[in-house]
Amino acid sequence: MPTKNQLLQSRASMEASRLHSRRQTPYNAPVDVLAIVRELGLVLMMQPLDHLLGFYVRTEEVCGVVINSRVPESLQRFTLAHEIAHHVLGHDGSADDEHDVERFDPNADKEVAAQAFASTLLMPEPLVNRAIKALPAVQDSRRVAAADAYLFSRQLGVSFSAGLWRLFGKGILSYDDVRRFRKAGALAAKNDLRGDDRVTDARADVWLLGSENSGLSVLCRVGDEVRVDLSEDTSTGAGWLVNSPAIPSLFGPHNVAQADLNPDIVLVEDEHVPSAPPSDDVWSLDTGGASDRRQLIFVPTDTGSFRVQMDLARPWEPSTILAQFDLQLEVRTRQLAGQGLFAPTPEDWADRAITA
Repeated sequence: MPTKNQLLQSRASMEASRLHSRRQTPYNAPVDVLAIVRELGLVLMMQPLDHLLGFYVRTEEVCGVVINSRVPESLQRFTLAHEIAHHVLGHDGSADDEHDVERFDPNADKEVAAQAFASTLLMPEPLVNRAIKALPAVQDSRRVAAADAYLFSRQLGVSFSAGLWRLFGKGILSYDDVRRFRKAGALAAKNDLRGDDRVTDARADVWLLGSENSGLSVLCRVGDEVRVDLSEDTSTGAGWLVNSPAIPSLFGPHNVAQADLNPDIVLVEDEHVPSAPPSDDVWSLDTGGASDRRQLIFVPTDTGSFRVQMDLARPWEPSTILAQFDLQLEVRTRQLAGQGLFAPTPEDWADRAITA
């Protein structure tokens, strides 16, 4: 027979699923919690708070949420989902600290329900299944590692810890795995992805992209590391020419004047690595047996839409293109929204460009 908490969690999760069904949530990107706030007619305020992650206020005139602007975006998103739960589930006003949002009291009925609702709101089953299917470990039929769990969390826009517990709930990670990965932390998982290079910005996300990702649109944040790894054999005279954005590269900007260089995205690393990856290297591009690699790291420094477009060609024959790589970067701020008061309708929002 289900326990009281299990019944509360089940009912709250069903309410979140119904909300997704009513709004026809697309499951190809992290859930847009700011759009849900607008649709529900809630007033949102982002402000620095000393001891709270957020709180929900219900009055006869208006209902609203205040979120701590000082905490990381993933925690802001979960806190906002938690406060949305209080609203949808008909709770009275609630003030939530870290204990309520990240650990919660199993004896507090409304917090048990709010946590279950928030988890389903941010990690609905279709989105979770899609993210799991895309994990390198699943595609390679190997055990899920900490780096895979980080990629899963990043794809859903949730904290590393929340992602670990969701994978545990799906039976993909053991309890010991969760404890071990949580103790090491997300930074260690990012460093596992980067190999010898250490992550210098602990809050930056890491994106590993290769030839199979050409044509992809990446929703990243200011300061994230977008790593592009492609096959390249310069012994034939061919190399990857960065056409867009207009930034200096290993071979210099291609047909770009110095004054036209784009300051909003920086190429922090551009290296040709003479190595011989295995024949089934996932980064390989069929260019006639190329075995060396070209590694580039792009870091956006401002919000906006940026195109990364590269041609594999000989510098003296740029019109003879052997292969192409194309990527669209949609860069947003590191915070869920700018500090301030946000009205329920999009045209009244202080910053219309910010999305979850």
